[in-house]
Amino acid sequence: MQNKKLNIKLDYPSDAVIHSDVDVISLLVSVLLTNAIKYSHPGGEVRMSVTIKDDLLKFVVSDDGVGIPSSKIPHLFSMKNDYLRSGTNHEKGSGMGLVVAKKALDELGGSIKVDSKLGKGSTFTITLPVGAQKHI
Repeated sequence: MQNKKLNIKLDYPSDAVIHSDVDVISLLVSVLLTNAIKYSHPGGEVRMSVTIKDDLLKFVVSDDGVGIPSSKIPHLFSMKNDYLRSGTNHEKGSGMGLVVAKKALDELGGSIKVDSKLGKGSTFTITLPVGAQKHI
C-alpha cells in the first residue's frame, strides 16, 4: 500500500463521545480503511465519515477504486467467498477481514451495506447501536 499518494478525507463530529467496544470499533474501521486503500488507484481518494443520530452510530467508507462485481457482493461476508483480488499495488490479503467484521457487527446488533460499481469504487456503510458492547 506504499506510494499510492492517496487523498484521505475524514469527516466526524469533533465533540462525539462513542460508548461502545473500542476493540470492535477499531477492527471495523481498520478493515474498511485497509480495503479502501488497497483497492484504490494511485492518486485516488478514500473518504470516511462518522455520524451519530437516533442512537445509531454510522461509519461510511468510500473509495474511487476498482469496485466489486455485483454478483460477488452477496458473498463478501461468507467463509465460502472465493473472490480474492490483489490490490492495485499487488497487495495480498486473506479475504477474512470482511468475514470477521460482519461477525463482530452481528454480535453487536449492527449491519453492513455495500454499494459498488465496477471500475468506479465502493461504499461500505456500517450501522450499530450507540453503546453496543460485546467482547468477541
